[in-house]
Amino acid sequence: MDRVDLTADFSEHINGLTPKAASQEAELHMTLFRARDLARPSGVLEPFEDQVFGPIVNLWHERGLRWDGDLWPILFLGGSASATAYHIDPTPNLIYHLFGEKRYFSPKDPGRWCDNEFRKQKRDDTGTVVILPEALTDEHRLVHDNQPGTLVWAPLFSPHWVDASSFSGTMTFAFRNMTLAREGNRTISLGTLPE
Repeated sequence: MDRVDLTADFSEHINGLTPKAASQEAELHMTLFRARDLARPSGVLEPFEDQVFGPIVNLWHERGLRWDGDLWPILFLGGSASATAYHIDPTPNLIYHLFGEKRYFSPKDPGRWCDNEFRKQKRDDTGTVVILPEALTDEHRLVHDNQPGTLVWAPLFSPHWVDASSFSGTMTFAFRNMTLAREGNRTISLGTLPE
């Protein structure tokens, strides 16, 4: 499959199901873009913030990695046949796999597959490019099997796509306006896509 139908809408069907029944829908793909409250004190993801994400942030800060503003946590829930389109995200992302199994794909040489022409292709408001290049064959791909507790770093301008093999959940942390501090006052921006 080289593309995903981004216009498909099964919300009425899903809204009529119990959570348990919805979790058994193979094509389920739900996204909660405003998940920040889940990581606040007494939120369901507070332990993750304290035990996993906090130590990573401290380590990165010690090594000069910075970003402006809050992180943008996004919760993804998907059925056993759910998938994402081939795409680039508008920010670098830290992906934490919560439960279930997903296979994460990315090119071995992202620069080859994400040149200026690629970045200028028509995108929807999430930055998605929906057609997987025919020339991007297995020999050019990195494959990672995400298991519960897996962390994956998705750099800016790194095309990727994901296929699920079970009901699964992922929390993705998007870093807006991330910069890498260098010697002196020089910085390199890592956090925004061009308009």
